[in-house]
Amino acid sequence: MPSAWFGLRNTPCAAVLNWLYILLKIISEELSPLFIAIVGVL
Repeated sequence: MPSAWFGLRNTPCAAVLNWLYILLKIISEELSPLFIAIVGVL
């Protein structure tokens, strides 16, 4: 994750945002084939 995003590295807010970033990455990787399949059907 780009450290330029936050100057608040050790704050709870940064921890939450980092967790959300990881979660979104996992979700997007899981859903990519699904989106490709949907677009292919359309």
